[in-house]
Amino acid sequence: MGVPVVALPVPIPPEEEAASAQSFTKPDGWDGHVVIAEAVVLPMGEAVVGGEAVASGVDPAGDVSEAIAVPESAPPPPPGTLQALRHLFDTNVDDRRMVRGLVQDPGQQPLWQPLLSALTVEQYAECVGRTGLEYDRPEVASLLGEQLASGLTSAHVAAALRTTTAYKTQLVRRVARQVVDLAAGRRTIEAELSEWERMLARTDLDAASK
Repeated sequence: MGVPVVALPVPIPPEEEAASAQSFTKPDGWDGHVVIAEAVVLPMGEAVVGGEAVASGVDPAGDVSEAIAVPESAPPPPPGTLQALRHLFDTNVDDRRMVRGLVQDPGQQPLWQPLLSALTVEQYAECVGRTGLEYDRPEVASLLGEQLASGLTSAHVAAALRTTTAYKTQLVRRVARQVVDLAAGRRTIEAELSEWERMLARTDLDAASK
């Protein structure tokens, strides 16, 4: 039986390996065309030393937290203001629950009642439109409408309808019995609905008008 032959790698001296690599990587005439680039002068204030940016007047060995001022986030607006209400709508995930807390929680209701009872038509509609889930807007419209000292008017409802594209019929059906001037302002509300939406809301509007 024959003995198997195993090919073993033969080490190449480093100087021969380097010479071999240079012979493949250098183009013809490389040694005769040496280009010396001009020196680049960089102001010390913009230099990067040791991998760290060094700004003028800042000790690179100093504490970074002392050298760089981090702006503090602005505090939230005081509760009971329109700015604070907008902030709540923008930062809460469940706007329906948030509004319910403002009008029903004994700890919050006294703070917010003065504002919520005096919302203008535009402010009322803005709050409905800021409600993140359109599915929640009918209930939010109803909750806020109950707080208005002068009552929920057809102008309030029409303005709220203009802020939403879905669940318009549900919104009208939810607040129909709260509208204080429905007999006179029904057409104002219906003008914001499609023909199909008016047909769906007709029964509730008829019942609320009696």
